[in-house]
Amino acid sequence: MNPKNPVSTNVPIPLTSFVGREAEVEELDHLLQSVRLLTLTGPGGVGKTRLALELLRRQTDRFPDGRWLIELAAITDTGLLPSSVAAVLRIPNEPGQALFDTVAEFLRPRQLLLLFDNCEHLAEASAALAEELLGTCPGLTVLATSREPLGVLGESVRPVAPLPVPPDDGHHGGSALASAAVRLFVDRATAASSFQLTEASTEPVIRICRRLDGIPLALELAAGATRVLNVEQIAERLDDCFRLLSFGSPTSPPRHRTLRACIDWSHNLLSEPEQRLFRRLAVFAGGWTIESAEAICSDDQVTPPEVLDLLRRLVEKSLVVTEDRTDGRRFRLLETLRQYAEEQLHIAGEETGLLRRYVRWHQALAEKGQVGLRGPDQGKWRDRLEAELDNIRSAIRWSLSDPESVECGLGLATRIWQFWLTRQHLQEGWDTINRLLEVAGHDHPGRKDARVFALTAAGRLGILLGHLEQAQSFLEEALLLGRSTGDGAAATLCALGMLANRQDRLDAARTFLDESLTLTRARGPGNLGYTVLMELGWNAYLRGRTELARELWEQTLQEAHEQANPYYEAATHTWLGLIGLRQGGIEKAEWHAQAGVRQRWAIGNWAGIPQGLTVLAAISASEGQLERALRLAGAAGSLRKETTGRLPPVVLADLQERLQRCQQILGERAAKAASAAGVRMDLARAVAYALEGPGVEAETSAPVTTNPLTRREHEVAHLLRRGLTNRQIASELVIAEGTVGIHVDHILAKLGFHSRAQVAAWVAQEGLTTDDQPSGR
Repeated sequence: MNPKNPVSTNVPIPLTSFVGREAEVEELDHLLQSVRLLTLTGPGGVGKTRLALELLRRQTDRFPDGRWLIELAAITDTGLLPSSVAAVLRIPNEPGQALFDTVAEFLRPRQLLLLFDNCEHLAEASAALAEELLGTCPGLTVLATSREPLGVLGESVRPVAPLPVPPDDGHHGGSALASAAVRLFVDRATAASSFQLTEASTEPVIRICRRLDGIPLALELAAGATRVLNVEQIAERLDDCFRLLSFGSPTSPPRHRTLRACIDWSHNLLSEPEQRLFRRLAVFAGGWTIESAEAICSDDQVTPPEVLDLLRRLVEKSLVVTEDRTDGRRFRLLETLRQYAEEQLHIAGEETGLLRRYVRWHQALAEKGQVGLRGPDQGKWRDRLEAELDNIRSAIRWSLSDPESVECGLGLATRIWQFWLTRQHLQEGWDTINRLLEVAGHDHPGRKDARVFALTAAGRLGILLGHLEQAQSFLEEALLLGRSTGDGAAATLCALGMLANRQDRLDAARTFLDESLTLTRARGPGNLGYTVLMELGWNAYLRGRTELARELWEQTLQEAHEQANPYYEAATHTWLGLIGLRQGGIEKAEWHAQAGVRQRWAIGNWAGIPQGLTVLAAISASEGQLERALRLAGAAGSLRKETTGRLPPVVLADLQERLQRCQQILGERAAKAASAAGVRMDLARAVAYALEGPGVEAETSAPVTTNPLTRREHEVAHLLRRGLTNRQIASELVIAEGTVGIHVDHILAKLGFHSRAQVAAWVAQEGLTTDDQPSGR
């Protein structure tokens, strides 16, 4: 800076390695060449300061008059800001001159980079100082770290996201160290103790990184705990993470010595209304929408319009994470913040009323979902309920412990029984409704109608799971109650008909179904009508009356189409494929069976797809496509994880006979190879193989056989595979968050998918790497 003071920086030499943000440093280094005020924002402990210091260390040539760290965390008086800058730069006071003017006069001819670290508690004063200095000192560049933007004209804001964690897909193997969060934990744990990453320790390390959301401070504190605990013990104790994560260095700033101290620092900077909403958001176990927050978190202290404004502030202060999805924006708390907010909620004594509103709101959502799951938008409703599944589970758990909420919980679980079925949560749905029926009891007169519908739903699930005796008991009780209340008898009679069909009591089944259809028709058109027709078709098929079965299923298909229910359309296509196989119309049979698979895939009814694969296997066998038949059968068998995809024994026996003939003709070795190829297929590959015809190889088939994405969409898809939010992707690619949302929508549309998880799975299934990007686009 001058001959008397040759030192041009006070940036400390790091004592630990810099892990996991190499690409971000490069991007920010490039950005600093074109902006004069860059603010790094993010929650406490996310690593803003470490990233900023690394960025300062790399600016060795561009700022000849120095790179200087101005630490603001310990300053409480806004009037001391100019003196803090003067002290670091060793600028003496000039008698009779205001200190700010002295500092500005000193800086004006120089080229410097100043880092204002931890501005959040002095946000307005820091913003004013930065704005005034930048306005009078042309060679000055300011880098700032804060929980929220400074709001200065010309400011460039870059959110600092937690480190990426391994995806929650159970397939890690030797790839765990590809995760920056795992690398950081291993680096710090190795330094703190004798820890080594082994095959046995990989899984608990991944659990730690995921549970701590990839927050660097939390990971470093957890790594410090390896001095006294092994990683399995650490992972098991993270339910009380604030007690556990208190192994910080005594030389660290006080707010970074424990995780609680770090979050206390942020929480204490909130206004009382902000603190109130923050703690109430802890009720959400799986994130939330603005609509759910307004309904659940508002009361006489916080109105719904105030919720939106307060939520905006919490997002700006980096305490709430946002995620853009195809069905709208969702919000969530990082898990460590949610645990802290939950503690504050308990201290405030607001839990009971809040949780009751939480259960009621999700019951109302389930009522809408019950209608939506029967209409043309049922795929979107399945995705919506999947997004809320953790909240639904939490609401049901709470209702079991609160007598005033148990009926709401019962209604909630009952109304989404079709969701439990189609998204392969069948056993969970069965267990949940059983438990709620037990707790709700029989006595309450207001619960009779709710009990009828719950018993019928449980009966339907029990039939599909093979719990036939228990299902019959439930359905008989439901019919008795339904006849006495005058509601629900038609649905119960239909379910009893289904049960009797599966028990080979075909005459009884026909009696139940005929009465159900009479009651249904008396009420006018409705979804239950084609449900009964479908089951009557099965009754005819099992009697050997295939022509009658075809007529009934064609009528089912027509009514399902007229009432825009693709679930029943898809199922009926499958059964018409079965009829075509039985009657010898192979070409039409294959068309129907493929239509059923295609439609089920499109609406996200994955549980029913193995049925269609099974029918297509039988069709392929009848056409002499022996290897294809065995591949499809192998895929269907391996994908039938829950029993929703079961076919009647007579159908399965026919298939088995056809497959045995295929095996005899092919020979043992070729038959085993073909079947194994099918078993190796995941759902997406199996669907593609089933739809694309016999010429497609099972080993390479996928729903999208070429990469239709642009280069940028390809990059976004890979970041979705890593589990990043839109904000994190925007930060990595240095583009606007809204632009990321547009790219995600385009990717979903091009691939024909409904969720980010499907995109992530597709990238993994295709084995695409960053070197596979499309050229010229």
